Amino acid sequence: MTDLNSISKDIGKKKNLDKNLSAYVSNMMTLYSRFSHIKLSMNYYTFCDVLSEKEDALSKEVAEELLLVNGIIEENLVNNSDEATLQSAVKRLEEVRSSVTNTMEVVTAYVDRFAIFEHILNRLEFKFADEELDEEYYDNRLVADIMNYILSDRDSVVMNGKIAEVVGQLPMRLTRQKFFELVKDAFGLYNGQDKSSLKDFVYMLETISGIYEPEGFKDKFADLNEIYDKLTMANYKEMSREEFAKAQDSLQYAVSFLTRASDLYVQLMEIINDTLIILLSKPYAFGDSEEQGNCLAVIKSVMNQEGGNLDDLDEDITDKFISFEGKQERIYSQISSNDYLIDEMERSFAEELDKFELTKAADGLKKIAKLASGSYFVSLDNADIEGTVSESDAEEAFAKYHDTMAKVFAENKKDYNRAVMSAVLASLPVFFNNLDEIQNYVRTSLEQCSEEAEKKACVALIRLLVDENYA
Repeated sequence: MTDLNSISKDIGKKKNLDKNLSAYVSNMMTLYSRFSHIKLSMNYYTFCDVLSEKEDALSKEVAEELLLVNGIIEENLVNNSDEATLQSAVKRLEEVRSSVTNTMEVVTAYVDRFAIFEHILNRLEFKFADEELDEEYYDNRLVADIMNYILSDRDSVVMNGKIAEVVGQLPMRLTRQKFFELVKDAFGLYNGQDKSSLKDFVYMLETISGIYEPEGFKDKFADLNEIYDKLTMANYKEMSREEFAKAQDSLQYAVSFLTRASDLYVQLMEIINDTLIILLSKPYAFGDSEEQGNCLAVIKSVMNQEGGNLDDLDEDITDKFISFEGKQERIYSQISSNDYLIDEMERSFAEELDKFELTKAADGLKKIAKLASGSYFVSLDNADIEGTVSESDAEEAFAKYHDTMAKVFAENKKDYNRAVMSAVLASLPVFFNNLDEIQNYVRTSLEQCSEEAEKKACVALIRLLVDENYA
């Protein structure tokens, strides 16, 4: 392989673009292909092993998606395919990817909504606890412990994370007006930023607030939807100990299910992304045939294993994995040293790419870079939102969120609304200007809480944070 670093530098100097642009694309495609072949073989083995551990409806549903991917792998990676078959495979795999992305959006929406009920039940739990509230500690020493926890690490990123944790656990006693003021200020921070960043912020707020409803939310997981409906309709203020225990058991089941679903779909998406990278790079890449053969041999062996039991696979698989050691790191180092040019080509060399008939290849490389970014569910749509956020854009986005949340607050009880507000404030950029403001917020939140169960919960949850910090 030609020295890619030299090629990248020459492109930056606009030297021999007719040869160097083509060489850059081909070399980068090769590196991504090699990297994804190795990753795919290792992740495929691990994923199938995990999937075989438990036979239930979720495993069967994920396995059905995997079968679609298996067909594409066998047709286009294990065997050779012509260009038409390859293009069809890319389209079909992108459809599978879209389906899995939608499912993950449903999972995420449920995770955020159940987090609201977890907040409520965590505080209700202490209504039935026998221990007494340590009022002297609550009134006189809790503020100091909280501030010491926040200030125990002077790194600003760490401090901001701790402030968010504390805000999420303190009693929520803000008025709706003050809550909306803080949220509006957060929207204002996006003035002059890329419009895509505001879009991401709105999506984050909507999911955390429990108002984002992706396609299939009510139908995808019937058991979860039933639990969600019951928790939504529950009367927490009048809830008995027995009703609380049932609600807690239902929530724990939902959280456990969602944790497993999230893990499985992330692993499945990794396999889809690496397969897609290999398909997109195939017409341009040249690779190590022995290395590629070892990768595909692992996949084929796992795919052909009856009953999904991987314990009987021969030692040859282990030998192949050993042969991969260190390669991923070396390949990734080359990629990360030169991937800065992928976007730069589109900005600075669009005319040359068109002239040398490299536009399609460069577009494919840009898509591959997204797939390899580590953001597993990143959109592959090239139609990025252009432009920067104006003051009116931010105000319009806030107004829409405000109107939706005002309706949510009007339709729900106080405990639900407080839980939502806590989650939202904990997710916002830190809205304090100095340490005094933080301390005043903490003290006011504690003083305005008159419910003994919530005071107990606050002490327990804050102590948990503090103890973990010094563990």
